[in-house]
Amino acid sequence: MDIGMSGNAAWDRMSSDEYARANRLTRDLGMGRVRIGANWGEIERARGTDDWSPLDTRVRRAREAGVTPLLVIQSVPDWLDVPTGPVTAEHRSVAGLYGEFAGKVAARYGDQVDGYEIWNEPNLHHFWPNPDVAFYFEILKAAYPAIRAADPDATVISGGLAPVADTDRSIAPLSFLSRLYDMGGREYLDAVGMHPYSYPELPSGQSRWNTFRSLDEVEQLMRSHGDGDKKIWLTEFGAPTGGLKAVSPQHQAAMVVEAFQLARSERALGPIFIYTLVDGDAPRTDSEYHFGLYYEDRRPKPVVGALQEAVADCTSTEDRAEDPAQSPGEGPPGQFPGAGAGGVGFGS
Repeated sequence: MDIGMSGNAAWDRMSSDEYARANRLTRDLGMGRVRIGANWGEIERARGTDDWSPLDTRVRRAREAGVTPLLVIQSVPDWLDVPTGPVTAEHRSVAGLYGEFAGKVAARYGDQVDGYEIWNEPNLHHFWPNPDVAFYFEILKAAYPAIRAADPDATVISGGLAPVADTDRSIAPLSFLSRLYDMGGREYLDAVGMHPYSYPELPSGQSRWNTFRSLDEVEQLMRSHGDGDKKIWLTEFGAPTGGLKAVSPQHQAAMVVEAFQLARSERALGPIFIYTLVDGDAPRTDSEYHFGLYYEDRRPKPVVGALQEAVADCTSTEDRAEDPAQSPGEGPPGQFPGAGAGGVGFGS
């Protein structure tokens, strides 16, 4: 199923058992994928010494739950000073080290994961201080061949881009991608990553700022550079039920379901990852706190049942399409546990 869960930073602090429960719940929601951080700064805390145990646990727990990991390769070790300013040999040296790490990730997990995303929101100061397309291109150019050498069947996805404007601390997605393609980026990616948040508007809304609506322009840009056969992976999508630009829980449900349905119906779109599972990991006044499909006390929001129903309907439709003799209404129910009663329980 081309829908998955994108965990927030709290997932990196979960115990093994907590991580297992989160992944089982992801599977029970009808999702077949999970986006996991392959955090360079966590794994290589001392230069030349790797501790893979945290990521080993996350990948193993996801696989045991029946969901396929997408690894987002991100963060920088404390021992590495990252340069700023125009790209120099020092930038390319950092990129080379990142590429080496990415190759080691692919060599270790290539038979267990479905793809690799090169950074998270590299167009935003919060995740990439002083965003720089030229420097990101060096990172991508170093990582891609290293990953493909270790995992020839890999899908390498450019870092999911945040829905921001062109400012001194951010680069708009279309601006970022246009520059990346002009530099030759198409040679170093198998799919384009986007974070098409649209709240408080539905994904189908026509406002100029609606990033989901702008996916058509992303596809056109890719086609103009000969990349029309590649997919756009939506590696984060969601809406907050509190904080700035909050939507009602009912509207959150409508938005997430519509995004899933649009992703399923549009040829140019690949998998969609919903952000995130449970509220928390930020101040309550911050919208970041409220993106969960579940409240912090593990009560399901309306989106849980609505999403389960949408995924079940999609699964039943696919089953009927594979069996032409099966008439509507005679196929398997496709119902996930608890869908008729407001959603599955978090503690199962």
